[in-house]
Amino acid sequence: MPLFRKQSHSAKKRLQHQQYLAKESPEKTYDISDCELTDNVVYFQIPSGTYSVCKVLQKETLIAHTNWLSSLKGGGELKDLRFLRILDLHNNELASLPDDIGELKCLQVLNLDNNKLKTLPSSICCLTALQTLNVRGRRALLV
Repeated sequence: MPLFRKQSHSAKKRLQHQQYLAKESPEKTYDISDCELTDNVVYFQIPSGTYSVCKVLQKETLIAHTNWLSSLKGGGELKDLRFLRILDLHNNELASLPDDIGELKCLQVLNLDNNKLKTLPSSICCLTALQTLNVRGRRALLV
């Protein structure tokens, strides 16, 4: 695995297109999957303002799978996703989740398949609407 990854031109164009669709489409889904997002360089984190866009446009699903994310920083305040019902983060590099994940009270599906998680925060118990939690396929952390 390379130490630093660079977002390809096609992934950057896909991200721009998906951001446009999120704002212009009445669909309740915001899909930034497969955009080669990484937090090795600040620009490639979950794009700034993503969480507030979800809040303002009342998105119920955030799909950010198949990226290179190792944290959920960069998108804004996680509490802005409190009305989200589906959060799909599979195929990323997540080693941990923030404690405030428990603020997502409406979350019904949390897909964390194929990440590097060793533990989940205790606040996961606060997700009272959660019906599906997928943590299969955990990859070992390279030390």
